[in-house]
Amino acid sequence: MPKAQVLAIISENLDAVDPGSASVPQDTAKVQEYGCDTAFPSALPQGPPWWYKVQRRHSGVTDEQIQQRRDAVLTLAGRGFEVLARPASRNGDDPRDVVLRDSRGFQVSMSVSPSPDGSVTQVEITSSSPCVRHSGEDGPH
Repeated sequence: MPKAQVLAIISENLDAVDPGSASVPQDTAKVQEYGCDTAFPSALPQGPPWWYKVQRRHSGVTDEQIQQRRDAVLTLAGRGFEVLARPASRNGDDPRDVVLRDSRGFQVSMSVSPSPDGSVTQVEITSSSPCVRHSGEDGPH
């Protein structure tokens, strides 16, 4: 799958559930690239193949804003995404956290957490790709 197509999909998925986001000045959105294989002996991730993610973080959100964002993420279920079960016992998880995945492996998630100093609530919405190989890339997968 061409990289431009992968980036378009993850960006569209993020914008579908968190459009614009201009009202919260702490928002950030940038693409991160990760390798899906492990380089030995360093054990560092390398590619190809690659997976990509883009995320936005909102600080100082109210419970109502959190619920609105969670509802928006859950609308993806109507577009063929499946709501994934939460792990049974991960420390620090908020019960409002949610992860959805489509049949191609693209995911959108929302996590709620306190800021590092505990003074405000943060919401992070992430859109990520499955591991993909682009045309012309060599490798074992």
